[in-house]
Amino acid sequence: MYLIDRAVAIIKPRQPYLDWANSLPDPTPVTLEQLRRDSTAILIPESEYQTDAKAYIRKTYAPIFEMELDAWCRDESFWPATRNYETFTDWFDVEIYDMVIDASEKEITKEAY
Repeated sequence: MYLIDRAVAIIKPRQPYLDWANSLPDPTPVTLEQLRRDSTAILIPESEYQTDAKAYIRKTYAPIFEMELDAWCRDESFWPATRNYETFTDWFDVEIYDMVIDASEKEITKEAY
């Protein structure tokens, strides 16, 4: 096993995200519990303090927000008009974990999202 020099941010949808998803044409039946169980994990720079990791998320929330919206609906015309940091924190919980371990022997590959 290998210690990775990153932290991880888990992005967990909240009720407003589910409400938006259910307001779309032809909504996919899903519960908040299901959405939160299948959350997004994002590697972020390693930091000594949680406040630094949270500051990093605050700086980079916009592409994360758009990625989460795009994962549910590719048509941007259905996305909320207001996508500021306050809306992001209303729509998502962010959990930060400082220790990331790679238990696989395979090399990590990257692909642009």
